[in-house]
Amino acid sequence: MSIIKCEQETIIRWDREELIIWACTTDPVQMKKWKRLGYDLKVMSKDREGNPRTWDTRLPLQALRWRPLVNGVVPKRKRRDGGAPGKSALEAYRASRQRAMV
Repeated sequence: MSIIKCEQETIIRWDREELIIWACTTDPVQMKKWKRLGYDLKVMSKDREGNPRTWDTRLPLQALRWRPLVNGVVPKRKRRDGGAPGKSALEAYRASRQRAMV
């Protein structure tokens, strides 16, 4: 499957009354991220060879988060491990999960 990097489209809309987000994407990279996050994806269309090309999902409105900008940029989040040198992000995450279990 060849991926055309231009013209990949993701649409997100929400309903304040039903408290639901509808999201649709033609971007396989975005689809994989949603899949990793546990979103229930439905294939909406396929290409001529039968490969999926558009995916759709519904989420609770609480899943949508707008982050503040500082000088027009989303600031980087602080590391949970305090930025200890020599520690990878994965190691820091595992350490934080261990602390939470105790």
